[in-house]
Amino acid sequence: MKKFLLSLFAFSFIGIFFISCASNDVVTKEECQALGLKFKKEKVLNFRTGEYEIRSYCKQN
Repeated sequence: MKKFLLSLFAFSFIGIFFISCASNDVVTKEECQALGLKFKKEKVLNFRTGEYEIRSYCKQN
């Protein structure tokens, strides 16, 4: 029973970890300007799907 609970805990921890890594935070141009940063967009390769995606982020001046 103890081994089962340990494996269940490990499986759920790994699942939560990968879900948190897969988040897609979208940054808007207005948010960057409010922080005094430059808004950048670039085309990056998603290694899991093999397709290119547009990633946007704020960059310091």
